[in-house]
Amino acid sequence: MNVSWVNSFRDRATLIVSLLLLTLPLALYSYSIVVVVRADKLMQATDAANEAVYEAEILLDHINGALISLASLDDSSLDCNEPMLRQMHELSFELIGVEAFYLLGADGQLLCTDWLAAFSTFDASAPARSGIHFSPEVYIPEIGRTGVYVYRVNGRGQYIGSLVASAYFRQVLNQNIPVQDALAFYNRNFEQPVALTGLISSERLVAIRRALETPQETLFEADSQSRIITAHSLQYPRLVAVYLLKKQSVAEILAAHISELVMILLLSLLAMLGWFNFRHQKIHSYRFQLQLALRHSEFEPYFQPIVDMRTGEWLGVEILARWFRAGTSVASPDEFIGKAEKHGLLKALTRQVTTKSIALMEDIVERYPDFYFSINLSPNQMDQVTVDFVVGLLQQNEKIKPCNIRFEITEQGLAEVNKVKFRQTVEQLSAHGIYIGLDDFGAGQSGLEYFSNITPHFLKIDRRFVSAIPHPQSVDYQILKTIVQLAKMLNLTIVAEGIETEQHARWLIDQGIQKGQGWLYHKPMAEAELWAKLSAE
Repeated sequence: MNVSWVNSFRDRATLIVSLLLLTLPLALYSYSIVVVVRADKLMQATDAANEAVYEAEILLDHINGALISLASLDDSSLDCNEPMLRQMHELSFELIGVEAFYLLGADGQLLCTDWLAAFSTFDASAPARSGIHFSPEVYIPEIGRTGVYVYRVNGRGQYIGSLVASAYFRQVLNQNIPVQDALAFYNRNFEQPVALTGLISSERLVAIRRALETPQETLFEADSQSRIITAHSLQYPRLVAVYLLKKQSVAEILAAHISELVMILLLSLLAMLGWFNFRHQKIHSYRFQLQLALRHSEFEPYFQPIVDMRTGEWLGVEILARWFRAGTSVASPDEFIGKAEKHGLLKALTRQVTTKSIALMEDIVERYPDFYFSINLSPNQMDQVTVDFVVGLLQQNEKIKPCNIRFEITEQGLAEVNKVKFRQTVEQLSAHGIYIGLDDFGAGQSGLEYFSNITPHFLKIDRRFVSAIPHPQSVDYQILKTIVQLAKMLNLTIVAEGIETEQHARWLIDQGIQKGQGWLYHKPMAEAELWAKLSAE
């Protein structure tokens, strides 16, 4: 086989699948990593916000309990009494994070506190309604740091409250939050956070404010680079935990999983190489190339004249197959015919070559009604499909008659076929008026076996025996003489092939053989040349 033409053929399927095997697993795995990581980050952020709300609720529960107990000690005749102050001291000591307790008048003036005597007024700015209230984070000069006011309103409109260090709220928020993220507590009534860990830009503070105004939603897009996750307290409706999640870019996520991606890439590369090797072997296999040739109709009919050796008249032609790709011969018939039969493609090959010859058949038999076309068949091609093909050919092309078609059956493969079906097929073809001959008679081991299955109309002597004519002492020469005698005894027409010299022709004519073919008369030729030769006569 002409390997250069095989290699030059561009197999797109191989290239496309190779690229898919190399890139698709990596792309899918990368996509899954990005999706899973982002979903996991979102879940972690949601869990962190919910956990923060839970911890804050516990803190507020303790403070609320302390404020209720202080309110129970309130003496309406006094703004502040000894039991209340003592209780304030005890509770400040017991509750972690609480700096001080205080009592404010309805006008906001400090009435009493367990803090320093020089402590000034507290700014509560709380609505006069029941329940616990808490302020945003504020700076308190007296203690030199920030804090949060948590308070209740008693029956006289006074404020019983506590000052909680902001550091304690931030401690509740400290859940190993990534440095690029932020977590905060908010009172929905205020724009500033109660406590914050991490950094939040002013633009994102605006986005957080919008999120707080939509309590029914819990997930918001802050901007192209971050998302907002909110968790609302059911026990304290004004308490909201806000998690600002920075979106990781695809590059950042994949960079963190580079070892896995390298492994996937290596596996993909191995898969691609395995596929490429498989396709390479398949493409270079005869079966694939024959299938490809049939698909692209690369087999062309060539014709070698069968002549009357006494007069030189062309009686017919044998249809031969030639394989061309891009104008160049791919392989010799001696090579690809056997391979086609081995791979079960000879029927398709014969049909393709014969079909391409039909138009020429019609033109020639219209001018030369007795001119015939001899078609080679192997024994396993002698089946009902062949009969149907021939019958259809005769019905669809009225110019072509049964006498214009002959079949030459080769010896190879006779042992493997069903003898009964083989004989029935031959009888059907003969009944349609088609001559059946034995091709390359004597070259194999099944020649004589044919006579027990069919009665042929003619024998074709293999070129091997014709080439032995100059060597009368050879075994092949003796076999040739025996074949000639057998044909005469059975009254069979003989067609000799492989005639290359005048000596071959004279000997055959002397033996009473009239028909022959070979390079002495003409080499196999393409359709155009055959038509030109016949038209010139």
